[in-house]
Amino acid sequence: KRAPNFSPELRRLVYRCYEAYEGAKAVRLPGRGPGWDRADLAATLYRNLRAGGYRGVRLDGMYRDEVQDFTQAELLLDLRLCADPNSMFYCGDTCQTIARGVGFRFEDVKVLMYREGQRREAEGVRGVEVGMPK
Repeated sequence: KRAPNFSPELRRLVYRCYEAYEGAKAVRLPGRGPGWDRADLAATLYRNLRAGGYRGVRLDGMYRDEVQDFTQAELLLDLRLCADPNSMFYCGDTCQTIARGVGFRFEDVKVLMYREGQRREAEGVRGVEVGMPK
């Protein structure tokens, strides 16, 4: 996984920007409550799944286009919801990423799927094995 190589000064500046952003989201808007972003939504959905499981319609497979515009957290939700992650089909174009903050690489999706398979095995989750895609 590629990681940014920030200087300590730049890292502090970026963190101050992050704190300002989180502070702005926390401001309650009249009749709407505090702000949310995609990361907040994915984290809340993930926590709810961990606490109570998924009780919706069984998802035996999934097709997702423009996968490059989704975060890894959102893609992990797909894996957690799909009964057979091997029946998922992702397609996209790495040259068309439009979502800010999404540094997409198909290699990262392969690793995400592999780790989810390892987690399922370690937790004894029954169902279809999730293997490393080719």
